[in-house]
Amino acid sequence: MTVTAMPTLDREALRSCHVDLIKNIDDLSSICAYLYQSNIISAHDKEFLKSFQHPTDAIDQLLMMIPKKGNILNIFISILQQSRGNQEAAKILVQKRLGFAERKEPEQ
Repeated sequence: MTVTAMPTLDREALRSCHVDLIKNIDDLSSICAYLYQSNIISAHDKEFLKSFQHPTDAIDQLLMMIPKKGNILNIFISILQQSRGNQEAAKILVQKRLGFAERKEPEQ
């Protein structure tokens, strides 16, 4: 299976709001379940994330994994939007992504 790389703008957007996402993701279990169901993370990845004592450490690791999983930012945002506890994180990421896209548009 070939994985399409995450576009640079998406990686930059995700990285630029890393700390805000850690602070605003409340339902990691739900995110992991959806990512597993979507075949984005493996059972091993899911167990690895569950092994952390502090949820913020697990969220940090998940955010580091996401760019390595391919061109999945739209899926990740959609998953965040499905859980009430993660909607603020989704909003932050969408706004950051739009900001990066606007800055990188070619001038006419």
